[in-house]
Amino acid sequence: MTTIHLNNRTSLTQLAAEARRLADVLDRLAIHGAPAPADMAGAPVLRRWRIGLTDRPALTGTLVGDPEDGDRVHARIDDLVAMDYPAGWARTLTRWYATDARRRAP
Repeated sequence: MTTIHLNNRTSLTQLAAEARRLADVLDRLAIHGAPAPADMAGAPVLRRWRIGLTDRPALTGTLVGDPEDGDRVHARIDDLVAMDYPAGWARTLTRWYATDARRRAP
């Protein structure tokens, strides 16, 4: 079988696994209304964030503590699927983010 890579980093198998994990996350979110404390433990923090809409919902801001990308002043976080800005969290397809709750959505 030929493996197709999307964006030069994600195979179809990896994408399917991420979709299953996201479905589980969304089910728990629908039931509980918020991530569990364990979900947010060690989550990267996005400061001075704002919602941006391009071809899909995204967040931009200063990223602190991302295990893959480290700290970045001008970060763009794609594939936003859920967010509660007063509570200070956001979920993308693959990861939880803590958000600076002082910032408000437009």
